[in-house]
Amino acid sequence: PPPDPDLTCPADGADLSLQAEIWRWTPGDAWQRVYQSPLDLDNPGAGPPQPPRTGKKLPYEIGFRGLAPFTEPDGTDALYAFGVNSTVMWNRAMLPPPRILRTTDGITFAPLPQTPGTFLGDFPFNPDHSSFRSPAAFAGKLFVLSGPIFGQGSLIASSDPAKGDDAWFLAAPPDVLFYEMEAFNGWLYLGTYNPPHGYAVMKTRAQGPPPYQLVTVVPAGAYHPDPAAASKSVVSMHVYDGRLYVGT
Repeated sequence: PPPDPDLTCPADGADLSLQAEIWRWTPGDAWQRVYQSPLDLDNPGAGPPQPPRTGKKLPYEIGFRGLAPFTEPDGTDALYAFGVNSTVMWNRAMLPPPRILRTTDGITFAPLPQTPGTFLGDFPFNPDHSSFRSPAAFAGKLFVLSGPIFGQGSLIASSDPAKGDDAWFLAAPPDVLFYEMEAFNGWLYLGTYNPPHGYAVMKTRAQGPPPYQLVTVVPAGAYHPDPAAASKSVVSMHVYDGRLYVGT
């Protein structure tokens, strides 16, 4: 873009801090920053054949794409924050997966355990896992989508999310990609992402052994005469006035 006289920007994007932040506001009080992602990671560069970027640090998170409260099995009320890492810009093979942070006081945020070799440490179902999106609490479990930076992803869940590692699991077949979800009327509704055939809407009770059974509510293509021309994704879902609204 043309230069902006009122804006300066580093010539090298790696010199931007890129640190994601979480802020909170209390009515009658000021905004307070309660978390800033630390610059703790060595910048590996964009990957071969580009050389590594020595001496420059990256944060664990460049954004938070969702926050969700959850009542844990022991009755603790916790807030979970779902991160986006910087692998969209830098070498994915050299950076850790995105993190899930947890707080019980709204000020102190700590990452869940993500030990290499565990489900949450490796995300074995999808090699592109830079982002979490659209968390939701339902049926005593915390659900979230895990996938690339664009937002579509596989459905994962946990009934005891604070444990991290193998306490999380794949809650739907990995080849079905979703973009949004919402709990409504005893079901968890999920909007799919499907460029070749158009979006669909599914629902699940999230009961029994995972992956959970999915019931199709709106088939792929949404009855469009040319499914390939239908909207490829459900981008928003919300409950209002006793009804479920879906944006495509």
